Amino acid sequence: MRFHVHSEPGGKPDNEDHVLVQRHPMAHDVILCFLADGQGGRAHGAEAARVACATAMQLARDSAPSDLLELSCWEALLDEVDVEVSETEGFTTLVAAAITCESVTGGSCGDSKLYHFPRRSGNIEEWTSRQFRNPPVGSGECQFTMFHQDLDAGDGLFIMSDGVWKYCGYEALQSAFALADFTTAAAHLRTATLARVGRELPDDFSLIALDFR
Repeated sequence: MRFHVHSEPGGKPDNEDHVLVQRHPMAHDVILCFLADGQGGRAHGAEAARVACATAMQLARDSAPSDLLELSCWEALLDEVDVEVSETEGFTTLVAAAITCESVTGGSCGDSKLYHFPRRSGNIEEWTSRQFRNPPVGSGECQFTMFHQDLDAGDGLFIMSDGVWKYCGYEALQSAFALADFTTAAAHLRTATLARVGRELPDDFSLIALDFR
């Protein structure tokens, strides 16, 4: 199981996305993934995204790996994140997950997304499709949508901010999942985005790519 991370600003100097990916210190076969997109158009979005990822990562690292495979653990953990982020007076999206070779468990709120590509069917699935956009993370009233899904050998996962999925196009997403090496997935999707929108990325552009081949 390999992971690759990319994040860069789009359309402005500062990147209001934040991404953290680490292996669990007590179980290196458990990968902890957090991607947040600070709400633009108001103050403290970047800080909200940073605090969301940092708080979630610390709470997950302090949890037993087996607990992170249970939805109840994530429900409590993400509620704590929402309260902590509210101290920043900013809002953000968040996709949070513990990933093993066999399953993905976590929760999300907002419009960042998690896509699954099962090699058996070849049909892309979005596991965050039922998430709520509001109230946002940092409101103190956020409603996270939880998910627990199985994985098979050869599957792929992309976690991405809306600066990627809104602009790259579905065909580019399909071809990115077909790449032999996911280290080039971000560059592939970036090229596809610029081909559609012009010379400059229209929004902050963040991707976590996980390969189970």
